[in-house]
Amino acid sequence: MKVVCIGDSFTRGFKIKANEAWAALLGERPGVEVLNQGINGDSTAGMLSRFQRDVIDAAPSRVIIAGGINDLILRVSPDSACSNMATMVHQARHYRITPILGIEPPVIPDMAESFWPGITDFWRVNLELAELRRKLLSFAEAFKVETVDFFGRLEAYEGEQRALYSDGLHLNAEGNRLMAEAVQLGEN
Repeated sequence: MKVVCIGDSFTRGFKIKANEAWAALLGERPGVEVLNQGINGDSTAGMLSRFQRDVIDAAPSRVIIAGGINDLILRVSPDSACSNMATMVHQARHYRITPILGIEPPVIPDMAESFWPGITDFWRVNLELAELRRKLLSFAEAFKVETVDFFGRLEAYEGEQRALYSDGLHLNAEGNRLMAEAVQLGEN
């Protein structure tokens, strides 16, 4: 099964080895080939603009679409980010590629602000990320789209969440391992 993962630094992996990113870890599963098309700093508009080249032209059987945090950092509305994600879902379906909506994990605002001072209000970003999550889950339910709720997976984590982040915004290798475990590809 060929899977393309399109997204931002959450998908690409930030300040970890390439083989430690959750998308790369999926490729260790038997019969799963992964193409990681995450780009650090990308927005959902950027993802949409390269969707033909990076996803459709690769002709995968599945695509995991995970983005939105950079939109929110740049003050793009959750509605706009959701609309871009929905457009990618519809494009994937048009080309008979099974879409999976990836809902990005929460931010740890005080930790993010200490690593990224003055960039944005990470408390606001976290609130808007929760709103984006609700919108994406509602869209997924209405259009019967598979999801992988990375946000929910982190919220349900029973350990110290900070231990899974490198900077309050990006996950470390252990956080990526946990995210990879959350992805169901129906490979059985």
